[in-house]
Amino acid sequence: MIARALRPLLLLALCLSGGFAAVSHPPRDSVDLVVWNRQLVTFRSPGSFVSVRERAERAAERIAQLPEEALMLPIEAKAATMGTMNGMMISAGPHFLFAVAEADLDLDAGETVDRVVQPAMARTRELFAARIESRSKDVALRGSLQAGLSTMLLAVVLFACWRFHRVIFRRLSPAIFTRMPSVLGLDLRPALLAMARSLLRLPFVALSLSATYLWLTFVFNCFPYTRPWSRALGAWLMDLASMIMNGILSALPGLFIVAVIMLLARYATRALEVFFSGVEEGRLEIGWMQPETARATRRISSVLVWLFAITVSYPYLPGSSSDAFKGVSVFAGLILTLGSSGMVSQVMSGLMVVYARSMRPGDIVKVGEVTGEVLDLGLLATKVRTPRGEEVAIPNSVLVGSTVTNHSRHDADGMVVHTTVTIGYDTPWRQVQALLMLAASRTPGIRSAPAPFVVQTALDDFYVAYELRARMEADASLFRVRSALHGQILDAFNEHGVQIMSPHFEAQPAQAVVVPKGGWTPAPA
Repeated sequence: MIARALRPLLLLALCLSGGFAAVSHPPRDSVDLVVWNRQLVTFRSPGSFVSVRERAERAAERIAQLPEEALMLPIEAKAATMGTMNGMMISAGPHFLFAVAEADLDLDAGETVDRVVQPAMARTRELFAARIESRSKDVALRGSLQAGLSTMLLAVVLFACWRFHRVIFRRLSPAIFTRMPSVLGLDLRPALLAMARSLLRLPFVALSLSATYLWLTFVFNCFPYTRPWSRALGAWLMDLASMIMNGILSALPGLFIVAVIMLLARYATRALEVFFSGVEEGRLEIGWMQPETARATRRISSVLVWLFAITVSYPYLPGSSSDAFKGVSVFAGLILTLGSSGMVSQVMSGLMVVYARSMRPGDIVKVGEVTGEVLDLGLLATKVRTPRGEEVAIPNSVLVGSTVTNHSRHDADGMVVHTTVTIGYDTPWRQVQALLMLAASRTPGIRSAPAPFVVQTALDDFYVAYELRARMEADASLFRVRSALHGQILDAFNEHGVQIMSPHFEAQPAQAVVVPKGGWTPAPA
């Protein structure tokens, strides 16, 4: 009695908790009846002594073995009882095709027998019409001709895409190599050329694939047997186009914000470029910035502005919140971190060189064994041109760890040019000094005031070292003046019969080792 009284309550609890959901619609196997690439109906219940799959296979075999005259008969549906199941039987005249039982319906999708049978009959009529059409020689000939013409058109389109791609890339390459400047001292033209090649190839590859896809859809539509494949490809293409358009429309607001941020960053970098260029050229005077540091500060400021712009615009990029985008970003950051440790060291060394103001473009410097004119102070390396016209790139880390001699940094009296000669102890030192002063007075580019002077820098075992020091004119070249000074020293010492050599000998020569004045210009001099 108690159990009978509690049964309604238990049933109500099961209904409210969804306990009958699995009982009312248990999961079942489903097999599609497919004949000639056309899906007619879906079976979900087994028949008498046959499984669902066997039921579908037998129905497909019956339809495939229909005689030709049966394809012309009307298709009918009649109510029938199959064992314990009710449903509809579909037949072509006296030929039974298949049956749809109530157990085949997907009740969760709201299917009824009539809603399933009517589309199945329409697809069956289309199947019969396609089989009849496929037996016509005119249809096969027309389809083959259309397929051949479309194949020729596809070949022409693919060839035109390939040729157009090559022409565009050939015209774009000179523009990249002539108009694209270096960024932060790095020559990005090879990387930009490879990127431009990939970006140009992408639309042409997409166009070629789209043309091939359309060609395949058209060719499948030319023959009755493959016409369902054509409809499937067309439907997939329409779904893809709809998805792409929806994605583009949904991404437009974010892209607009990104464009505004990049435009503002561009204007900011242009304003910084005008400001720092004025400081570098001396048109603007600022107490906390020197002209030689303005160029590096402009580069750093531009990089910071763009990094800030990219950081702000990142959340508005399409797909930035997806796991794939985040994974690629983390991987790229990891690769950049592992591979840029040496580059970061070079950049920091470059900043130290620039802001220490130890040199600037145009200065004559000596770094280790390299002496020359500074051409460019990059963030990774400093370029120096030697007197022989060679261009030497010195890594900034080496530059920071080396002693730098800047010949262009001097007081108001001008740059100092100096040279050393070694003369034996048998020559009066006063005569040597007078000869060096005479050579300096004859050398173009050396100033008379302040006057040159000579110092004895060493009293070695075999000779005395004399160093001549003089001031140069403001526009004179150190290497040319030093070469001319050496020539005048040779002339002065030869003129007065004083030999220039470090006498490492056991016996003094019988006569002075000099060139007489009459022999100063032998051929081909």
